Amino acid sequence: MSPLDLFYILTVLTFAGLMQGLTGFGFGIVAMALLPLWMDFKLSAATVAAINIPVCWGTLWSNRKHFAWRDSAGLIAGVVVGAPIGVSLLSWGRSETLLRCLGGVMCFFALIDPLLQGFRLGPIPRWCALPLGFVSGIFGGAFNIGGPPAVAYVYSQPWTKQQMIAALQAMFCVSGILRVILMGNAGLLGSNVVFVLSCSLIPVLAGIWLGGVLLDRAAQSHLKFGVLLIMFVMGMKYLCWPTTVVTNTVIPVVTTDILKD
Repeated sequence: MSPLDLFYILTVLTFAGLMQGLTGFGFGIVAMALLPLWMDFKLSAATVAAINIPVCWGTLWSNRKHFAWRDSAGLIAGVVVGAPIGVSLLSWGRSETLLRCLGGVMCFFALIDPLLQGFRLGPIPRWCALPLGFVSGIFGGAFNIGGPPAVAYVYSQPWTKQQMIAALQAMFCVSGILRVILMGNAGLLGSNVVFVLSCSLIPVLAGIWLGGVLLDRAAQSHLKFGVLLIMFVMGMKYLCWPTTVVTNTVIPVVTTDILKD
């Protein structure tokens, strides 16, 4: 892995951490939208899953005073059931096919969210947390973008921004730990994942901290629009052109490491 490769990867992950601190759900979406431009899809998924654990714990810790188990219990239960299904799809699927699926999922979520905003339906009933958590678990396990179904539920509730972020992060923490365990058993975690994790941890946590500092000053509607725009543009790219634009140094190296481990 060349210094240029590492610089790009760290820049993407740090930016994703900043969006995580600002929105409470942007890390996986931003990282998975941009990393496959430079890395093999399965390696991107494994890398984001591993880094997502300290990311979510860091975000949850900064909002711990606003956390309540009753807000996250249904989502967490659903994720525990759905995540193994998603990781199985990731393990057995072809990278090109998975990349197209990722593009389709990203475009769908990017388009459906603004449409739903036009309907004043009120809070989503609490019983919906379980099935929405289940769907989040599948998408999270396969693509590391399990946030949108859970975000739709959480953001419909009459909670403060800090309560919403805390509820989402509790679900993401459980989901992340479960995904890493499952990916490790499936042989998807190689030495490059550990290397990127060790290099990116401090910059990513710094990005989350900065996002938390700016949280009260930022317009959530503008931030959400930015995340959705990235989702749609990159989703169209992966849906129509599911190829990874990389130098010749990353894909052979990471693929070999995964097979060796």
